[in-house]
Amino acid sequence: MLASVDDVETGGYDVVICLDVLEHVPDPHEPVAFLSRALRLGGHLIVHAPFWYLRPAVSTHLRSNRKFSGNWKKLYRPHGLRPVSAELFWNPLVLERTDEPSGSPSLTAEWRFWLGGALLSVGRYWTTPHELVQRALSRREWRPWNELQTILDKSDSKPS
Repeated sequence: MLASVDDVETGGYDVVICLDVLEHVPDPHEPVAFLSRALRLGGHLIVHAPFWYLRPAVSTHLRSNRKFSGNWKKLYRPHGLRPVSAELFWNPLVLERTDEPSGSPSLTAEWRFWLGGALLSVGRYWTTPHELVQRALSRREWRPWNELQTILDKSDSKPS
């Protein structure tokens, strides 16, 4: 366990997980930049940030961050990250640290980013449809470690 954020090694991590944090931070670019620097080139950031979800019950979700809902290019691309995998509502979104962040994701992933992004963008202003679909999807057996295991399995199968 690290005693301080100062102990985080630059480029020292294959995978970093950040779930349900960024929607609470006044400037999400700051932690995303920090997390990106911690990743080695080709490393993965697994993130979930429901920026769209603004309700009295979750008063710590900042309305000023709503602009990031459905827009990976605005928040992640400036920090050398590009999406490689995502569930429909980006729950989670898996990004890869690359020196070519303008590169496009695969065609299969591209439609998920586009459709998920469009739905999340609508959620900035009208959350009811998004909440209903999200509730239905959440009944599935999804766990963050399943996504992590998939990434680890892929990296284990790469030739040395």
